[in-house]
Amino acid sequence: MPSRASIGGHPLHPAVVPVPIGFLLGALLGNIVFTVTDILAWYDVAFWAAWAGVASGLFAALLGFVDYVTVVGPRERPAATMHMLLNVGALVLFAAAGMLAMDRGAAEGGELGWLLTLQVAALALLAVGGWLGGELVYRFGLAVHPADPDRVPEPAAERGQEEARA
Repeated sequence: MPSRASIGGHPLHPAVVPVPIGFLLGALLGNIVFTVTDILAWYDVAFWAAWAGVASGLFAALLGFVDYVTVVGPRERPAATMHMLLNVGALVLFAAAGMLAMDRGAAEGGELGWLLTLQVAALALLAVGGWLGGELVYRFGLAVHPADPDRVPEPAAERGQEEARA
């Protein structure tokens, strides 16, 4: 099931998801460093990294949504839906943390604990959502060109059951 959001047959969604992941993880790390050092520059870096993560995450989500509506079949739909909901939920939590951090509100207003809690929770959602994304690719063959275009790879669980029967 090749991706519809691709260039030259290369799917774009898996190519761009490391960008928001890096920014969002960097935002949390920046806030942790700020907590330890009390150097406001780290807070500012974390603030902008978080918003860059949300913006690039929305772009990645748009590319993923193209695949969701064009190549996800009924077999993959539950995992793909959960993947989408978890990752969008993570972006919502990071946006909420970003609103809390505006005008250095969390740094100077004593809300840093809430900010860190939101970001840790968001990264936990992102980790589970990313694992499901891997399942979609590796178990279901989503956005993968099979070696034989007429043969779509079957899930590993089904292959294991067939091998056990033989």
